[in-house]
Amino acid sequence: GLKVFGGSRIWDGYLRINDTEDIYASMLYGSDPGLLYGFNNVGNYVEGYLAGAYGAYGYNMDGETEGYLSGDYFSVYGRNFDSERRGYLGGINYGVYGEYELLGHWGGLGGIDHGVVGEYWNHDYEMTNSGYIGGEDYAVYGESYWGNYGYLGGEVNSVYGSEPEDGYAGYFAGDVRVTGTLYNPNCALLLDHPLDPENKFLVHSYIESPDMKNVYDGVITLDQNGEGTVELPLWFEAINSDFRYQLTPIGSAAPDLYIAKEISNNQFKIAGGTPGLKVSWQVTGIRQDVYAKSHRLEVEMEKKQNEKGKYLHPEEHGMPKSFGIGYEEQLKVKEARERRKAEREKQKKLMQQNDESLKLHRDKMDQTRERILKEKKKQK
Repeated sequence: GLKVFGGSRIWDGYLRINDTEDIYASMLYGSDPGLLYGFNNVGNYVEGYLAGAYGAYGYNMDGETEGYLSGDYFSVYGRNFDSERRGYLGGINYGVYGEYELLGHWGGLGGIDHGVVGEYWNHDYEMTNSGYIGGEDYAVYGESYWGNYGYLGGEVNSVYGSEPEDGYAGYFAGDVRVTGTLYNPNCALLLDHPLDPENKFLVHSYIESPDMKNVYDGVITLDQNGEGTVELPLWFEAINSDFRYQLTPIGSAAPDLYIAKEISNNQFKIAGGTPGLKVSWQVTGIRQDVYAKSHRLEVEMEKKQNEKGKYLHPEEHGMPKSFGIGYEEQLKVKEARERRKAEREKQKKLMQQNDESLKLHRDKMDQTRERILKEKKKQK
């Protein structure tokens, strides 16, 4: 039945749900833990209240869960002690936040500095990968345990990647298309070594030129008059101009070998040789396609104002790394990393404060519950 006893409460009592166990419920006026408080000793022990230190609070001992609405730190907070996961909505640092306490994984949405931010730790606590989307400095940023980092959508660069100790700043497993100019100090061809493909690479450098130059070559056998006509592709003159020629006789000298007719109608003529002579030929042309005409290489470029006094490779010039072009960008990335770490420490401190507040709150509720149970015992 319902038992009511005195005090400052408006309503206070136990609801008998079977022959041996009761559910306690009370409505209090101006006292802890809340305006409407109750606990259930049946089965899965549940305790909670409305309009107290939190707008609403609940604790389930059997399910190892705890949560509240409208608290000092978060609008909505929930925690599962058994799975070691917790999170909140409407916090000081993030609109939405969640973490896996066991391994340290965490993520937040709607932060002060980042739209989306997160961090992952492996099971041995030895490595972490982290990053964010929609930050103050970059649209997308990520860094790994191995020390490499990169971003998309920066103030200076659209895409940026750092080179780890063993690896590459960028790796593309497939075709890559670049629609603009590709600047680099060293072009190289990398192949499995044909004589020892399991253990070695074979490296070749590209041919460099200040011109946008195409190279064509071949071998022709001269006719009975010691002449030969080299046929070139139909598109040859459409994309090339300003031709250069080289001829090399094979098997015997041909001091009178020469270009009898220059390129016209996509062909040229060789003469001055002997019948049946093999001749190696090479022709180069400067690109004259519409893109090349509009984007000629500026062979001697003035450095931008913020690049003057700096070097692409300062150490090769006997200068410290701080004189490198891009060094300031590296510092900016480092500062962004430090800010993210500071943000994480701030969040950890906030969660710790919330934990301490909840612990004090639970201790106070324990005292209230024990007092009520003693009162119940006296009433029997």
